[in-house]
Amino acid sequence: MAQLGKLGFQKGDKARLCSGVKYRKLFDALADPVFIADYDTGVILDCNAASFELTSFSKTELIGVKLASLFCGTAEGSVGGSVERFLGCEEGQVANAMLITKGGEKKAVAVRFDTLMFKRRKIVQLMLKDVTEKRNLEELLVKVVYKLSGLSPGDSVIYGSHERCFNVYESLVCIKLPSLCIVHGDPQKFIAKYDVPVGSVRLLASKSIKGFSVLPNLQELSLELSRFLNVYKRGVVLLDGLEHLISTYGFETVYQFIQEKHFDLLEHDSFLLMPMNLDALSKVERAYLASEVKIIEGN
Repeated sequence: MAQLGKLGFQKGDKARLCSGVKYRKLFDALADPVFIADYDTGVILDCNAASFELTSFSKTELIGVKLASLFCGTAEGSVGGSVERFLGCEEGQVANAMLITKGGEKKAVAVRFDTLMFKRRKIVQLMLKDVTEKRNLEELLVKVVYKLSGLSPGDSVIYGSHERCFNVYESLVCIKLPSLCIVHGDPQKFIAKYDVPVGSVRLLASKSIKGFSVLPNLQELSLELSRFLNVYKRGVVLLDGLEHLISTYGFETVYQFIQEKHFDLLEHDSFLLMPMNLDALSKVERAYLASEVKIIEGN
């Protein structure tokens, strides 16, 4: 019995050893970097081979250091708290972060973290994907769109052509800028023609259309713009219906509104695009507007 027990223990040891070797091979074979860390202390307990390539650190350099120290803008302390804080997302969600390599290079990464219990110990599994090249291509595309449209972050522009204004707005939305679209006409026709998110469209009118939020007056319009700018940085706002606003509230009131919002847009690196029939303006009114915003005529 004693010998069988001893033999059984040896077989169990061998089985666990084989299982551990298989796990290690699978873990290191993963193409994306994975870090295992203690939830309470934030100390890295294990990492796979892909993590060495991403960070340029060796395994011995990574084990035992704070996970938060590998990322920009992270606080020391509980890895769970710091991960949730600097990623700005909950467990299981994917977020963007900036990782710092051994040589000081910053790499854009997509990150997902999960928590689990192992031998009565709460740990964090952090999975990363290097998206630096993708991010660089996206930034290049943004620069190309800015150059083609003649815009810089913070610009407020009045277009003499509605079609050109709408096309510029659509191109900025296509490069994934947060957007707010305020239309004075039929929003459904606008959505059918231009590739814009339905949820970003508001109706500048006194009567509602099913499925769309209504901004019935200048005060509500101002509050909606402020809410958008407070949530998003470097967004784009399309404001259709300047002629309607001027005829309802007068040029001076609308001019003060544009002047006020122009400074808010500058602060948030956001765009305000406004289509308008320029013939509706007097020379004096046009000169006033030109002192605050860009005016682009024609097609």
